[in-house]
Amino acid sequence: QPPPVLPREGVVTFYGPDRTLVTGETENAVVITGGVAVEYLDYTNSRSLHLSAESAVVFLDPGSVADLLRAGPGEVRGVYLEGDVVATDGDYTLRGPRLYYDIATNNGLMLDAVFWSYPDRVGMPLYVRAEEIRQHSESQWSAKEARIANTAFFDPQFSIGATSVTLSRDASLDTPGDFAVDARNVTYRIGDL
Repeated sequence: QPPPVLPREGVVTFYGPDRTLVTGETENAVVITGGVAVEYLDYTNSRSLHLSAESAVVFLDPGSVADLLRAGPGEVRGVYLEGDVVATDGDYTLRGPRLYYDIATNNGLMLDAVFWSYPDRVGMPLYVRAEEIRQHSESQWSAKEARIANTAFFDPQFSIGATSVTLSRDASLDTPGDFAVDARNVTYRIGDL
């Protein structure tokens, strides 16, 4: 089983100037506006995930909420971020207008997204722009209607198009951090062709 997006051990911290707690019988939520940062620290595996956006809604388990700024990953059901969203763990970065991490199903979804990383073996950046990018685990992403390029330009001179692509960090590859790529209906794009 692939490693989860957010393991159950660790601490999730929320930063933002305006916080509102919304309580309910089946779920609580913290609405954060005015610029948001969400930091997940996994002390066991020395791993962190940083999320930033203009606003966020953090969905929590029901019950008493003593602290609007800190929770255990087991208490967080999901995180929705909106407005210039950036998610990074230092090895990869995901950017787009909206992001939802569903902790219960261990999935993240971002629409109109850009994913990038720097695979060591290739020696150049890898950019994936797509209508939809999903994170299935700490080491696997999939994209629909994707363009793959080695430049951050919105319209690169050369790119590879695919109706779907799956990127997996593969520990069995020669260089740790390299990706295995599975792409479907691949086309090459040069300019507008």
